[in-house]
Amino acid sequence: MLREFYRRFKERSLEDRPTHGVVVQIMGTGGERPSFNYVAAGSSNSALNVVKAVGARSKRHGIRVVGVNPGIIFTDRLRMLVEQKMHRSDLGAAPSGPFAAGSVDDVADTVAFLASDAAAHITGTTITVDGGHTGRAADDSRATVEQFLEYHNRTLDEFSI
Repeated sequence: MLREFYRRFKERSLEDRPTHGVVVQIMGTGGERPSFNYVAAGSSNSALNVVKAVGARSKRHGIRVVGVNPGIIFTDRLRMLVEQKMHRSDLGAAPSGPFAAGSVDDVADTVAFLASDAAAHITGTTITVDGGHTGRAADDSRATVEQFLEYHNRTLDEFSI
């Protein structure tokens, strides 16, 4: 999708119309710090390199390309996962405290800044919005299969595969 938006912006600039645009690619921290227990989602977030590659050349066309990597964000879905004990509240899903999940507004504010003129010299890079979770370790911020089973006092053999 990023490449399609870029192509459309670029076509407009080739038609002698001044083009100024910002493409913001929303990804996720799984691509920044992949985890064995989160391989499928992590590998799908490899758009980090696409943002770098396209953003490195896009400014000549008046286009900036940036990425936003939200970490754990306290949404209705996350609240449901915590309530159903499918995600441990002490692994980043807490609504407050030093290991709290972020808010939707945290991500929205970052996107608004990146799309603004205040960020006119920012392109080809990705901003991580995760309260430091990525720096601590990928598996500290999400429940692994082992943690899930331990939390529910179950074994893998109890599940039919």
